[in-house]
Amino acid sequence: MFLSDVDILDYLRDEDVASPKDISEDRRRENVIRLQCRYLREAGLVVSPAQDVFSLSDEGIRYLSGDRRLRSSGGYFEWDRVLDLPDRRISCCPR
Repeated sequence: MFLSDVDILDYLRDEDVASPKDISEDRRRENVIRLQCRYLREAGLVVSPAQDVFSLSDEGIRYLSGDRRLRSSGGYFEWDRVLDLPDRRISCCPR
């Protein structure tokens, strides 16, 4: 079972900061959650205060409160429409 992008944002709103391991709760694939968090970071919805730790950004809070809209389907953002990803790779570290 996977968590949607919105589920991850909700989790971070409730927990303040978390690693992909925390978010996975030992029931989901940590590597998939890590990749989702990197996409969320690239979109400005989360920040990474330390390596492999994420928290909700002001933009993420705006999205969850309904003040920001992004194209999504079933809780998953349409990253090809949200981000400019010419090579479709997300790096491990913030730029």
